[in-house]
Amino acid sequence: MKYFVCALMVAGCSGTMSEPETGEPDPTLDADVVVDSAVAVDSAVVDSASTDDTSAIPETSAADVMCIKPREKCTTGSECCEGYACVVTPLPGGAPTDLRCCRAEAAACAVDDDCCSYLLCAAGKCARRGVGGLCGVDSDCTTNKCTSGRCTDPTAITGYRLPLSCGGPYAVSQGNFDTKCTVYSHTGVSSYAYDFSVGLNTPVLAMRAGDVTHIKNDIKPGHPCYSGGGSSCINSANYVTVKHSDGFSTVYVHLNDALVKVGDKVTQGQRIGLSGGTGWSTGPHMHVQKQNSCASFYCQSVPLIFDEHPTRLDCGMKISSKNGC
Repeated sequence: MKYFVCALMVAGCSGTMSEPETGEPDPTLDADVVVDSAVAVDSAVVDSASTDDTSAIPETSAADVMCIKPREKCTTGSECCEGYACVVTPLPGGAPTDLRCCRAEAAACAVDDDCCSYLLCAAGKCARRGVGGLCGVDSDCTTNKCTSGRCTDPTAITGYRLPLSCGGPYAVSQGNFDTKCTVYSHTGVSSYAYDFSVGLNTPVLAMRAGDVTHIKNDIKPGHPCYSGGGSSCINSANYVTVKHSDGFSTVYVHLNDALVKVGDKVTQGQRIGLSGGTGWSTGPHMHVQKQNSCASFYCQSVPLIFDEHPTRLDCGMKISSKNGC
């Protein structure tokens, strides 16, 4: 049998006929280019496969091209996936001048990460954060003011003052969402709590006027959790909770002594306790938080801005109080 050798299937065949001496196909020929001579070759088909015809080559669409995803660094807008722009977007762990792919205020979004900087995705649109919210630049905030990583309004009076006596300086030993602390324990319900480094029996002042709703004051010398302890002491701390007219409450924990009782009405700056280290604690300090009101003494914390300091407080900061002045 004779064999028709196709040197290049796409470009056409050579038209050379060969007869192997052994009567068997030449083993040097590629099986992919050996065609039985009994198969008719339609010249029209060969012509249609000419290299001059590019109609069969699919075009590359924009969707097939790799693009930079949201929140990833970029240098030009054309690198970003469709609908995203390359803008300055400061994020935790990054430089404040980082350019990243994101969507601006009022743009459509599905999740927060679609939006530039610290904008939120609310009702399907990128939106600014309110006072106390995390921010990277002023335009992240409804107040157009981002100070020390929090949206602030310096002209507003929050009605809350530091729980410390007039004067200072006092040291912040733990903030909220604080990256400057070597030891950090404020998570979950206590995410927005503050710790202040103070000695035993330092006066604890009401941050705002209100009604005392809860107290615990039975952890005294001789109790295994009086001077602090591990997680087994979590429910063995003395505390006072005060409900305020704005619907929130404040709680003061690890007290050495509570100086008020349930039902008392307290004024801003009034002494309501003395600091201690009772409960799950490593020693005397003052733990306070503003929180949603609930049936318990300890509820979900919310952002707390003090009138004396219109910024969030970070670990190591030295502050002064105007409470009770």
